[in-house]
Amino acid sequence: MKTQDIKFGQVWKAVKDYKITMYSEHTNCVIPKGTKIVVLNTPVPEAIGFHIMPLTSKGIDKKLIPNLRQMELHKEGFGVVVNKEYFKRRFILDDNQEIKFDNDDASKFWKEISVR
Repeated sequence: MKTQDIKFGQVWKAVKDYKITMYSEHTNCVIPKGTKIVVLNTPVPEAIGFHIMPLTSKGIDKKLIPNLRQMELHKEGFGVVVNKEYFKRRFILDDNQEIKFDNDDASKFWKEISVR
């Protein structure tokens, strides 16, 4: 899998647990094996990472789920930054590319960024 194969809007599935360091929170979180994510931006070749968002909140640390009220309050966007090489060893492109969230804030956020 080449990095350029990772594109905005694709759905990927974790085949192994994925440990993430949250820079703004200075803490670690885990995306459990089996979790589906959506890619929030196509990685550029010179970047080491890109943004993702989980499709489901089940088994996910609340820091990985967008909260629109907090984002509006702090004037920030949302997205978990992942390392491209580390990501490619722990995720596969999912056969089902349907983007369906179980969280209203995540759905609203996706509607906002997917029309840009």
